[in-house]
Formats: sequence, structure tokens, C-alpha cells
Amino acid sequence: MFGWRRGSAGRRGGHGLRHDDFLNRTLPSRHIGRPCTFCSGPRREAADSGPAGRRVLPDLVQRAPYARRDGRPDDLARARVHDVGPAVTAPAAPGTRFAPGATVVHRDIHAGRVWSAQPYRALADTGTVLELGYWPGIRSLAPTAWTTALRTGDDAVRKSGLQNLAAGIWELGPWAWQHTVVRARFEAGEMFSLHYFQEPDSGEPLRLYVNFERPAVRTRIGIDTLDLLVDLVIEPDLSGYVFKDEDEYAHGRRLGFITDADHRLVEQARQRALGLLQDRAGPFADPWPTWAPDAAWPLPVLPDGADRAAL
Repeated sequence: MFGWRRGSAGRRGGHGLRHDDFLNRTLPSRHIGRPCTFCSGPRREAADSGPAGRRVLPDLVQRAPYARRDGRPDDLARARVHDVGPAVTAPAAPGTRFAPGATVVHRDIHAGRVWSAQPYRALADTGTVLELGYWPGIRSLAPTAWTTALRTGDDAVRKSGLQNLAAGIWELGPWAWQHTVVRARFEAGEMFSLHYFQEPDSGEPLRLYVNFERPAVRTRIGIDTLDLLVDLVIEPDLSGYVFKDEDEYAHGRRLGFITDADHRLVEQARQRALGLLQDRAGPFADPWPTWAPDAAWPLPVLPDGADRAAL
């Protein structure tokens, strides 16, 4: 899942428990991505092949032409994005771009309410592709069921978080990012975003997260979307991957949080992301975007009213 769940990435999971067993079972090196919020604990993904349960890239079929970033033809079509829910916030004017250095608020919106809100720093914006930076110390808003479970270790409270989300009865509280720096990439119309995690001191690449979500809608303060629970975690050299939070995704479907329309689009987006990864196309055509926040940069701050869905 996206955003606030990643704050304890690295040595500890988002629920305050160590993920060593999860890492040993599923990933060949230590976990750095977004810790799960409501996950049921360590589990092993069935591997196609490769060491430590890591999947190697598949040979996909049923392809169609798609243009690479370098202009050469690719062979995986972009999934058509349908309307999967009404917008709460009026979208920004066409052509709106965020200047480098501007604060861009990423929010998850569900049932007419803000489920999470994080202030990022704009790094680059073409109007189609928006790249954002996030680093330790930035304060966000997160569901209190999760933050309470993090403080207390209460598994029942943690598991109630997804039920609260589906029912639309959560409360928000403050949360501070920790342990990693992140460069995020959002592309207009896509059902997924990319999040590159690095060590804050050395700049060492750690993991690449593909977060499946409803397509981001630009607002006057940032972008609104909705996390759809399942993630694709990829090695820094793109050599292997593992899907994460499949059990949470299945539970979200049972609760009705993941609609049938969402599920169809997520399945298309999974195949699209894996095809682009295998072919080193689209966002996977470029080298790892190593970066570090300037020590002189102020921490991005949430503006007043960011917790209200209607802006």
C-alpha cells in the first residue's frame, strides 16, 4: 500500500515488527520498501524460479504495440483506464504543472474522505509525468488504527484498519517518515506509480516499489488517488520481483473495498507493469534515478485543509 505505510521502511515493518523472516523468505536482500499496514505477517510467495523465493521475469503473451520512451516500438499495450469512482475534488486546470521545489500533497481518497495525506517536494513535472521527493522527518496524516497498532503492537487493532477503511469510519493522526529517502513517479492515466527507495546517507539503491492504485487526479495542492493494496517489489537491478500484500488485497475484495471494476483494472495493470519491466520499457528504460535531498531544503508541510476531501 502507498504512502504513510512506508514510514518505517528498512529495519522494521510499518506495524513495528521486524520483517526479517519476511525478507529471508521472499527477498534476497533486506527489505526497504513500504512496510505493510494490515498484513497478516510474514509469508512466502510461490516462486517461478530463482533463489530465496524471488520471482524471475515471465515471458508474457497477448501483446500489442506500445511506444518506448526512446521511440522504438514496444509490444505491450497500455491498459485502457476506465472511470472507477467519482471525483471528490475538482481536478486542476488542464496543463497545470508543479514547479521544482513546490509542495505537492499526495492524498488517498475513499468514500468522500481523506484516508492519508503526505506532503512531497516536486522534483520535475512534464505535465504528464510528475516526480516527487520524500525523506525522513516529513510529517503526514495516517489512519490512527495503524499508528495505534504501531505503538502498542496490538494485532487486533492492526487488522481492524482495513475493515475501518472499507466501512469509511477511520480517524487520522500524525505520522513522521523514517529510515529511507524516496523518489516517486506518477504518470497520467496509469494504474500504478513507482517509488525508488534509497539509504539516506549512502544513497544505496534498496528496492523499487510499483504501487497499484487508481489513476492520480491533479488538484490545486497536489494529486488524489486511492491505494489498491497490492504492490510489486522489484530488485534495484530489475533482475527479479515479488508481489506483496496479496492476502490484504484478497481481504479487501471480500470486504467490497476492491470493486470488480478495480480488480479488472489491477489485473491489466499487473500484466502491463510486468511486460514493461521485462522489456525494459517505459519507466524501466531509464537507469536508477539516484538523488538526495539538499540539506538546505525545508521539510514540505501539509497545508491547512489537506484533511478535507473537497478543496
